Amino acid sequence: IQVNSVLIVLCFASVLALSSQSAASYPTYLLAISMALTVRSWSDVFSSSLVWLLIALLGYLCLSVLWSDPLSARDALGLVMRALLVFLFTVAMAECQVRGQVPRWLARALAIVGSIAATAAIAWFWIEPNRYGRLFGLGQLDNPVVAALIFGAVIVLVMQMIIVEPDRRWRVIGWISLIVVAAAVYLTGSRNSWISVGCALGILLLAHRIQDRQRFIASVVA
Repeated sequence: IQVNSVLIVLCFASVLALSSQSAASYPTYLLAISMALTVRSWSDVFSSSLVWLLIALLGYLCLSVLWSDPLSARDALGLVMRALLVFLFTVAMAECQVRGQVPRWLARALAIVGSIAATAAIAWFWIEPNRYGRLFGLGQLDNPVVAALIFGAVIVLVMQMIIVEPDRRWRVIGWISLIVVAAAVYLTGSRNSWISVGCALGILLLAHRIQDRQRFIASVVA
């Protein structure tokens, strides 16, 4: 769990910080190998309906290559491998969420790395404005929509840290990070991300305020 927790933090941090796609992928490959070697210890995750929902979604994405024109075996294999990586990453995240310290480590790491990445992206946006008038992230976030969604994930995790973090200094860092990263999301001009991040924050706040499971589900559905 400790090893997987560190690798998960590195996975997120490398996407925000590294411009080389190969270098940013290495922690993901190491995490997938770690999960594959310990498959017997996490086989109980299949008792969760959410895991089967994820498998169904990834299976559909893999089947989508069948109606690609032209059909490419290489592209199909690449998509299957990416789906497998996503599945193993999600299982590792769930395992560490339940048994390890990854929520606190991840939130703190992203509060710092996310703030630096967002500040650099905003600075570059003002120094070298592009013809689209939208913020493009650095590292692997060279698309405004992808950058907004990744920064949005940082916002959700940092908000979680602000709510539960006992250390006042880290809560202050969290608020600073939240403001900076939210500004980056706004400057991307991605309405998709504005709505997605807003919904995610709403669900997070509901989860902390509503203890009854049925009421929580009804609130989310509404």
